[in-house]
Amino acid sequence: MHTAAIVATIPLLFFAAMLPAAPTNNPQGPALEAGAPPKTRFPINENWRYGGRVEMQWVNESNYDLDPSSGDELTTFTPLDLSLALSWHDRSRWSAYANFELIDKQIISDERGGESSDTELQIDKLHADLHGDGFHLRIGRQRFKDKREWMFDDTLDGLRLTLERPTFLLTGAILRERAFTENLLRRDDSKRVDHYWLRFTPRTTKPEEHAIFALLQRDRERNETARWLGLYSGGKWGDLRYWAELATVQGERRGRGISGFGIDVGATLRLMKHPRVYAVAGFAFGSGDDNDADLGFRQTGLQDNAAKFGGVARTVYYGEVLDPELGNLAIATAGIVVRPVRRASVTLLWHAYRQQYPLDELRDSDLGVEPNGDSRDIGTEIDLVFGWRATPRLKFTAVVGRFIAGRAFDGDADATLLELEIRYNL
Repeated sequence: MHTAAIVATIPLLFFAAMLPAAPTNNPQGPALEAGAPPKTRFPINENWRYGGRVEMQWVNESNYDLDPSSGDELTTFTPLDLSLALSWHDRSRWSAYANFELIDKQIISDERGGESSDTELQIDKLHADLHGDGFHLRIGRQRFKDKREWMFDDTLDGLRLTLERPTFLLTGAILRERAFTENLLRRDDSKRVDHYWLRFTPRTTKPEEHAIFALLQRDRERNETARWLGLYSGGKWGDLRYWAELATVQGERRGRGISGFGIDVGATLRLMKHPRVYAVAGFAFGSGDDNDADLGFRQTGLQDNAAKFGGVARTVYYGEVLDPELGNLAIATAGIVVRPVRRASVTLLWHAYRQQYPLDELRDSDLGVEPNGDSRDIGTEIDLVFGWRATPRLKFTAVVGRFIAGRAFDGDADATLLELEIRYNL
């Protein structure tokens, strides 16, 4: 069954890639990136357009419990992730956009050797837009993200208002996680987490961007309130591109105080022009609490921590395998990005992790095991990410990651990740 799906899907993707692209005058962003809304390229009539995207993904996660004797291995295959979009616009200031996603995800094998499958039909995006002189209002289910996905990259329900002035950009939003059902085939309840966001960005003529942001997050289920105040700066100086994120957080969780700060700084330096070669260096730190990982700095839980570093494919810049949330943790990163041709890149990154306080928990990670609390040495990781944009509408991505456990873990196995993905825009 799985082999048949692969054999059937791949030729269709290559055949579709040879078809000419339809003209479009309403781009919806970089639609070949994960999470980006598909563009509506094809006209139905004067007011309506449609488009879509199809993806196929294979993922293997091995030894995520760091115990070689357990046989912990998970292999998933998504032979079909079909995303269809519909947009409406006329000569008024209003427009609308809807995006539905059909996902067929199969577990080929897990630690018990079992197989299972799940099919979802999701309302991924559904919003109306009002465009005015110097403002843009969006109401409904929408993608919400910041530049480096350090605070947000998710689909949320609510409203967002952007004011554009010659000297500044001001964005405010009131959002809830899954305020109405997402999966039409199975009921899912709201998470009852509200977000109140404000971001001020001065406009300059330089190739730089600076911003101040504030966020209030209320989680009713966990009885938690957190307040962030932060700064972002990024830009280019010659062959050097830099970024800097700084934020403080205060709040309460079940009657206990939350307090901390986080910082993420780094740069990419272009070493060669032909072929393009970049050196990458970065450092991130999220303060902790010596009693509880939930009481120090944290991210929102909706972050993706992904960037390109000059390559074609986005990379999880805190580690593809560990993929931690920045809290009670210091992360050093170094690497290199090579683009032998314009449409392809190879990214090699090394990460080292160390807790501020030796706790028997991580704020969040993809591992299936927690540290022992006896050491601050979490470990190291090496990631290799290959990206190839075969055509403007067809993209291949391959990821190989290996996490080497430090003394903070009792297990002596390395966790590995293998991931293959094909994404095609209709």
